[in-house]
Amino acid sequence: MNCKELLEKIYANPELLFDYLHDDFTVHAPGNNKIAGVHIGPEAFRTHMALMAELSNNTFALEPLGTIVGDEHFGLAVSKATGERDGKKLDTLAFGLWGFKDGLLTDHWERVGDQEQWDQFWS
Repeated sequence: MNCKELLEKIYANPELLFDYLHDDFTVHAPGNNKIAGVHIGPEAFRTHMALMAELSNNTFALEPLGTIVGDEHFGLAVSKATGERDGKKLDTLAFGLWGFKDGLLTDHWERVGDQEQWDQFWS
């Protein structure tokens, strides 16, 4: 299975995600906000995701838009990110760039269509 095939599997069933992470899986979250930074390891990723849920009162959502490309080393998935927080609304494209090695995901670089909106939402 290459990265594209794995991402298609995970985006169809997100509960599988943590079954396919390297021990040193690293999330690279951009920006100047409460969720930005580098998060190393599956548990750090769980904490990162839990903070996003907490800060958005569980309204943060990613809607896959069907575009997934990849090869033996990298994959890219395009989604729409939405949420509500403290009277603020989030509505932007989200681009998940994933690193892949030995059948597992090694990295996730979070990128968004509107970084300023993203930073304001999570600040």
